[in-house]
Amino acid sequence: MGKEEQFDGQRLVRHVLCEIRGEVTQKEMSTRLGYRFNQWHKWESGQKVLMWADLMRIADTMGLPLTDAVC
Repeated sequence: MGKEEQFDGQRLVRHVLCEIRGEVTQKEMSTRLGYRFNQWHKWESGQKVLMWADLMRIADTMGLPLTDAVC
């Protein structure tokens, strides 16, 4: 598989986070989740890796049925 064909999981995570956030600011998303003001920015920019527990917290807070999709 060529480099241009490789799956980039972190890029996908950043894109999904951006889509979930929509028009809401990164700071507001961090606050809604109970994190420091810049946590969402760190995930979305790739500075920090999004952990499974954080993804589940996001899904729960945003009312996304992620648990149903992965069980």
